[in-house]
Amino acid sequence: LLSCYPDATLNRNAGAPAEIERVIRLKKRLPFIQALRALTDEEPNMIDSLLNQMVSLEQDSIAQYSFVPTPAFFDRVSRWRYAAEERSIESRRGINPNNPGLKSQVSHAELEGGLRVQNRPLFFTDIRVGAATYQGARAIAGSVRGVSAGENRLVERYMRPSFRGPLYVKRIKRGIANPFPSFRKGVLSSVELAGLWHLPSPGLKRVRIARSPVPRMPATPEISRAPEHVLMRDERGGVGIRPEDKSDGLGLIGGQKTGKTSVLCRTVQADGIDEDCAMIVLMPKPGDAMKALSMVPKNRTVHFLDLENPEFGINPLMGDGNAASVADKIVDAFRDVGEEGDIKGSSDRYLRQAAQAAIGGSRAGVIEGPPTLWHMYRMLIPIEVEFRRRVVESLYADPSYTDTATFFGRELPNDLENTGGQTNAKLDAPRNKILRLLVESLDKVLRHPNQLSIDDVVANREVLVVDGKMGTFGADNTRVMMQFILTALYAALRRQQEMAEDERVRVALKVDEAHLILNESFADAMATLRSGGLEVVAAWQYGEQIQDPKIRSGMMSLLRQRCMFSMGEEADAREMSSIAMAVFADMIRSDPESRKRMRVTPDMIFNMPNFHAINSWISRGARAPAFLGQTIPLELDEDVVKHHLDAQKARGGFIPDRLPDPLPDLDYTGVGTMPSSDVPPPDAGTPAPAPSVNSPLGTPVGAESGNG
Repeated sequence: LLSCYPDATLNRNAGAPAEIERVIRLKKRLPFIQALRALTDEEPNMIDSLLNQMVSLEQDSIAQYSFVPTPAFFDRVSRWRYAAEERSIESRRGINPNNPGLKSQVSHAELEGGLRVQNRPLFFTDIRVGAATYQGARAIAGSVRGVSAGENRLVERYMRPSFRGPLYVKRIKRGIANPFPSFRKGVLSSVELAGLWHLPSPGLKRVRIARSPVPRMPATPEISRAPEHVLMRDERGGVGIRPEDKSDGLGLIGGQKTGKTSVLCRTVQADGIDEDCAMIVLMPKPGDAMKALSMVPKNRTVHFLDLENPEFGINPLMGDGNAASVADKIVDAFRDVGEEGDIKGSSDRYLRQAAQAAIGGSRAGVIEGPPTLWHMYRMLIPIEVEFRRRVVESLYADPSYTDTATFFGRELPNDLENTGGQTNAKLDAPRNKILRLLVESLDKVLRHPNQLSIDDVVANREVLVVDGKMGTFGADNTRVMMQFILTALYAALRRQQEMAEDERVRVALKVDEAHLILNESFADAMATLRSGGLEVVAAWQYGEQIQDPKIRSGMMSLLRQRCMFSMGEEADAREMSSIAMAVFADMIRSDPESRKRMRVTPDMIFNMPNFHAINSWISRGARAPAFLGQTIPLELDEDVVKHHLDAQKARGGFIPDRLPDPLPDLDYTGVGTMPSSDVPPPDAGTPAPAPSVNSPLGTPVGAESGNG
């Protein structure tokens, strides 16, 4: 059976219809050495005819083949009977000279057909047809008899209810063969059985058939089956990826509710066992982060960031390293969260210098507390002359801030004095980019009193799980925070590349709904940061979510390992199937031989049921043959989740009722410039005069927007 249909599985509990009262048996009309029709492409499909007849009856019915292999000596009996038939035909010629004997075309065709019985596996076969009525059973038996006729044909034998009928009803229900088979007319060869029993054709439409779209493709021996590596399971047990192969990345591609999150969470469990592995898990959809959190062992230090109710924050301006490199990453993050072309040369320069100034001023102590986006925004407000002066004075002594001090100390004041209108318009564009990120939902994460350093997470081999709460926090806000976290991670990995290879920490990055953060920075990180310890598992739904050809090609090339779930687009299924083909074929053919050579065809992926995937993995550096995997159901462990959340609160995590004033020294009474020792603040009850419109410092915030 498996040699004919490699993807077939047996249902041992199918049972039999309950209302079977009439039974007809079928056996050969002539001795078994004369064969029935063989299965050919030209002849009608026997099973299609049988099923069409059964469904037309509209009553319970069954066609059952009971066959038992013959003893080994029966092959000699078969050959002896065949030779005896040849002698019998030839002897007729001696009795009657007009008889052609073996030269007869009819006799020749019968003997040639009988060769299909010789040197083949033979079976004692009992063909039984059951139905609720005699007319129904006879109609089904007639369909079998008519389509199977060849050199030999089947004949009916009705099992009367008053005699042997009840006995055969019991045998049908129990699937029991006859204890005393017919040696003369109840023997069929494997070729004849193939003509009587085969799979229905794909074009059969009238009959409702339970077809399984799942191929039988177990994993090869190269794939790891160690319990600590398990991500999925095949028909023989758990399968997983070895730690040395995880640097090749893993892409999870498929539609909604197909099982991608289950596999991603299993990768969290597998990497969580390794205490020398730092892990960043980004889960935008609500609820999935808790499942991932429950996969992390209790002995690991886990930081759980709920973006809607944060117990700590992440400030990208507080990264380790020199201010120039941190500012460079900040500008990259702004470019990633914006539309293509939003950050042009002018905005790039203003944002970069403002970031360096905020970082330098905080490190010098002029800015109270850590640097924030608010300080960057304030550096670009034209009327904040006194604030910029104080920051510039603190930076002059440090040569690493010479460009920033020169820009804000000389270049920008000169531009505001000589070309105030144009400069104000140019400053408006980068301020708008910053102002977009100063909304309350993002601000409570970026300015949380407890700040987490991504460098510390990596160095201490800890775990960060981010719950994006995309539904309530907002898709755009979630994307912004994920980009800031990734920007900080890229910087930490680049610093790791400068360390000795044996000192580098393995960093596992898990990203669900990866299309939110797929950009050139992400593709470049996968291409250049593997030596820094980066291992990526990314999940997305369909190919068009990655529009940029460069990024799309990079993702497909750098995520060498794939789990291909059911896809709704024919183009995606076609593209993914080419990876799993045993023999690559640019043209998809429908004939069985071509499909067998390809092993995986687009329709397999297109029709894959949920929680199944065609996997193409790397094993010990080489691509293993594709196999079918099934996801392992996730169970949320409330005890593990509670342990990690309680441990975070014990480390000082809390949700602040209200954030501190982002600019505590700002005069909100309307004064244009900041109060200083030289300029006393006005009385609280006296409104400050508006600055002159002609003054280089007189353009109010919110003037005509520039385009960067």
